[in-house]
Amino acid sequence: MEKELSGSALRVSQELRRLEIACEVTTMPESTRSAANADAASALGCDIVQIVKSLIFCSVEEDQQILVLASGVDRVDEPRLSGIVGGPVEQASGKFVRARTSGPSRRSATSGPW
Repeated sequence: MEKELSGSALRVSQELRRLEIACEVTTMPESTRSAANADAASALGCDIVQIVKSLIFCSVEEDQQILVLASGVDRVDEPRLSGIVGGPVEQASGKFVRARTSGPSRRSATSGPW
């Protein structure tokens, strides 16, 4: 199956195997990129609430990245996240995400949820 994977999907699969985590990495069509998209749930044969989205936030005072995993239908409560990490947070900019994760950001220049 790994031979069909490319780029980041292959790296994720290899890292999971290195960590001895048994799972299958599958890539989906472009139309399934949004966790809030019903197409993604349909393609996976599950309900939207079963999909996990990953969001990157930035600790304002510490300039550290924070990975948040949330249900596909849920919004992140930033004040609550601030309380958990012990300081103010904001959704990371595309530039911040690329610099810290070496990956693309889907967030546009305007504010708002992904």
